[in-house]
Amino acid sequence: MNIGILGFGAIGKLIHSCLILKQELNVTYIDERHYHNRESTQYILKSVATGEEKNICARRCTETDKLDLIILCTKTYQTRDAISTIKNIIRPTVPIVILQNGMGNDIIVRHCIKNPYILATTDCGAYVGDHILFATAFGPVTYDQKNSTNTDLKKLGTDLIAWEAADCIKEKLFRKLVINAVINPVTAIYDIKNGEILQHKELCDSVIAELYQISKSENYRFSQEDLSKFVYQVSIKTQNNYSSMHEDLKYHRATEIDSIVGYLLNRAKEYNIEVPRLKSLYDQLKNLE
Repeated sequence: MNIGILGFGAIGKLIHSCLILKQELNVTYIDERHYHNRESTQYILKSVATGEEKNICARRCTETDKLDLIILCTKTYQTRDAISTIKNIIRPTVPIVILQNGMGNDIIVRHCIKNPYILATTDCGAYVGDHILFATAFGPVTYDQKNSTNTDLKKLGTDLIAWEAADCIKEKLFRKLVINAVINPVTAIYDIKNGEILQHKELCDSVIAELYQISKSENYRFSQEDLSKFVYQVSIKTQNNYSSMHEDLKYHRATEIDSIVGYLLNRAKEYNIEVPRLKSLYDQLKNLE
C-alpha cells in the first residue's frame, strides 16, 4: 500500500514515523513545491515520556500517480494550496484522510478536488525543534467508519498509534475542537504553558459553558461536565507543553484560530447563541496575530 503524507509538520512526521514501522506499507511525504527538491529528509523521533530516540529517514514521493491513500496533515489555512498542488497528479479515486485541527476542512477539500475523503482526528501530540520531533503524546487516530469509500484503516495501526473506526466522527471532532478552542487561545494570549490554564479557570469554565450550548444545538451527546473533563485532562496531561497556537504567535506565523474558534462563532451565530467570552478570545488572538 502506497501512502503519501501531505503536510510534513509535527503531526505529519509523527504519523509517518509510526506508519513506516509496518513493512507492508510504502510511506512517503508529498512536497511539490519547486524550491523543495530534496529526495529525503532526516530527523530524530524522541519520546518526551521515555527519552527514547529513533533516527528517521523520510523519502519524498516521486510517483504520486501510484499513491493508494493520502493523509492530509497541513495547517488548516494551508488546505486549499496543498490540495491544489496534487489535484492534477493523483488518481481521482485515491481517498484523502483529513487529519487536521478544526472543523469544516472537508468543505474546502470537497470544493477543491473530486477525490473521496475520510474525516479523522487524533489525540497525538508533537512539536519540532532542531531536527528533533518531540512526541509528547501517543493516542489513537479515530476515523469515520461510515466513509464513502468503505476503507478500513485499522490495518494502519501500530503499537504506538492505533487506528480506530467511529460511527460518530463529528462528535469526536467537536470534542477535539473544544479542547483546542480553550487551551490554544488562552495559552497564546497569556503566554503560558498548557497546564497553566488553571490560573484562568473562571475564563475557561465560561468558555466551556458557551461551547456546551453549541454542542446541544448540534445534538452532540456531551454534558458540560464532559467538556470540562476533556479540556482539563488534556491541559494536565500536556502541562509542560506550549500549544501550537502559542508557538505560531511566538514565531510570527499565522494561527488556526479561524478554523477553530472562528468555526464555533459561525455555528453560534447560526443558532442565535450568545458567546461573548469566546468572541473575546477570538478578537484578542486576532489582534495579536
